[in-house]
Amino acid sequence: MSGSGADTRRRVQGPAPGARSEAAEPVQPGLGRKFATVLARTGAWSLRRALAVLFVAVALPTCTSLALLTPLGQVADEPAHVLRTASLLHGQWIGRRGSFVENGKPRIRAGLDVDAAVFGVQSGPERTKFTLEDLTRAREQRWAGSLQFLPIPSVAIYMPAFYGPAAVGMGVAKLAGAGPFTATYAARLANVASFAALGLAALLLARRGHALLFCTLVLPMTLSLAASVNQDGQIIAASVLAAALLTRLDVPTAAGPAVPRGAAFWVAALLLACTAAVKPPYAPLLALLLLPLPPVREWLDLRRPLLLRVAVVVLLLLPGLLWSWLAVAHVATPFGNPPYEPGPLWPGPRPALLDETDPAAQLGILLAAPLRILSIPWATIIHDPAPLRSVVGVLGWLNVVLPRTLYTLWWTALPAALLCDLMARRNGTRQGSLAGLALGVAAAAACVLGIYLSQYLSWTLVGSATVQGPSGRYFLPILPLLALSLPVFKARGGEWLRAGLAAVPVAAALAGAVVLPPWIVYAMVLR
Repeated sequence: MSGSGADTRRRVQGPAPGARSEAAEPVQPGLGRKFATVLARTGAWSLRRALAVLFVAVALPTCTSLALLTPLGQVADEPAHVLRTASLLHGQWIGRRGSFVENGKPRIRAGLDVDAAVFGVQSGPERTKFTLEDLTRAREQRWAGSLQFLPIPSVAIYMPAFYGPAAVGMGVAKLAGAGPFTATYAARLANVASFAALGLAALLLARRGHALLFCTLVLPMTLSLAASVNQDGQIIAASVLAAALLTRLDVPTAAGPAVPRGAAFWVAALLLACTAAVKPPYAPLLALLLLPLPPVREWLDLRRPLLLRVAVVVLLLLPGLLWSWLAVAHVATPFGNPPYEPGPLWPGPRPALLDETDPAAQLGILLAAPLRILSIPWATIIHDPAPLRSVVGVLGWLNVVLPRTLYTLWWTALPAALLCDLMARRNGTRQGSLAGLALGVAAAAACVLGIYLSQYLSWTLVGSATVQGPSGRYFLPILPLLALSLPVFKARGGEWLRAGLAAVPVAAALAGAVVLPPWIVYAMVLR
């Protein structure tokens, strides 16, 4: 550590008498070694800037390529999100209930009023191959000019906080005379631009945790979502930016303000409040606003500022609670399913034939034995490893598996990023605490539990003993929690270790940039 400072002074003042010049030393071969040398000598500020530049160099061309090459509707749930985006163009801020004939029966379903042409240019999971004729036919489709009610229970209830960029892109293209095909691609590209701007700001503003933030932004799953109209890409970028802004806060003191002042705290609070309002399972992310925590021995002396921060967190929950009440009371409806026999936890008489989900019945099953609130998600997690793979990326409608080497590289890169962020930089950094780490881990666990329980209540077939529907992409907004709450340690040779560890996620990101665009073409067009 001190040796690095001496080397810096020698470069400025010249070599000491009798000392061998650094320029005379042989250059180590290999790009990886050179990259590590540059990072080790120039400090963490260069790591931050290097990762920011690499993010733009990887994310912008990769997302643009994916946005243009991936057939419309071939990202998970994208058709529904396109309809939600289109509904905003005529001011429908929340969906409504409407009558719809489903499997020959009249039903009441949550849905949206949209120009049906925007649905016609897309395809769902039943299509796996696309030809030039398919694209030509979709490109020639015109706007219908009238609105039609379409049942979309999955997105009709969402607060439109993260649909703004896509709606602007689609609206501008429509005003310019583009048809629904081109307007939907414009919505994708607007999301790409928004994602790149949020990600770049996060990496430049963060004061620690750069490697994990970088990984979260350039995972193949993240890039695929960012290149679509699915709002999840914007939610991930927003959570990363919120975490980055909160790294700029100081530990509360008796002499400091009770609630942090400045834009960093309040912009982060707004981003997290919107995230929690859009998807309530992410409400524990608001606990990030309590970080950084002072040492436990000081909590009693600082009870007033700590209690005020807790009060701010509670107040920020209120908009989400209000929206959720409005959605459940006036919009939400069950999901339709083909007729099925309830699962083993069904308490009612048998035989019984159901044809839709039933959140009230599922809640009754959980409350009948409260330990099921933990046991059912845990049983699902240990017996279904598929979501772990889709954290890295299973694209399309979870049917496009990436090359095995890329998964191996990323499962090496994520621990490397974690270790990199645990290392203190040479010129100092704000230190995390074990209490902060405990809070971050608890909030992350609460988010995961909330995700599984929400899927059990709203999506899983009644009486099932496991949860159906969780996907790895739902866990990505939680990763920045770790970057924010990690304690930082000093270690001998820490700069070299950080540089070497940072090179692993950089290699994974570059590999993804090379593999993803041609792999999508191969999987959806050529194969």
